[in-house]
Amino acid sequence: MQAKIEVSQSSLDLLLKAANSVIMKLRGVRTIELEAIGAYAVSKLRERTPGKRAPKTWRMEISHNADETALRIFSEMTKDPETETILRVLEYGSKPHRIYPRTPNGVLHFFVGDPLGGMVEEVFTKHVDHPGTKPHRMLQDTGDDLSNLLTRLVRSSELEVQRDWER
Repeated sequence: MQAKIEVSQSSLDLLLKAANSVIMKLRGVRTIELEAIGAYAVSKLRERTPGKRAPKTWRMEISHNADETALRIFSEMTKDPETETILRVLEYGSKPHRIYPRTPNGVLHFFVGDPLGGMVEEVFTKHVDHPGTKPHRMLQDTGDDLSNLLTRLVRSSELEVQRDWER
């Protein structure tokens, strides 16, 4: 039986190749609990993803067929191009940019308040200069964590195999 881990983000392709290689090496030596690895990854992604709703969108699926067991980690935000863009901005950040209304002759409308609870001002404007956002790297950092976890599993398995061989 072949096992595979898939994390839905193009920046983690190298991790997937390495993880699948590790799993192939460990086949027959140690059972890897894909569900536990997936739960670990999802919890790390939820912990690292900013906002109130976005962290709750991370999911895991395990599929089984005759030749393969696959773990897939994804965000429900990837189902819609608009929210997928938000996920990309959270991961990679954004440069300073100008925001315009959705309609050509429209206006942006929002409220600006003093963070200390002072006066709230209603704003109508043709555009806003956004300062940009810092990258949160939640996928990259979680990918690194998974890579380290799998490396530890390989090292542990190597020691087990060596001990068994020496017996």
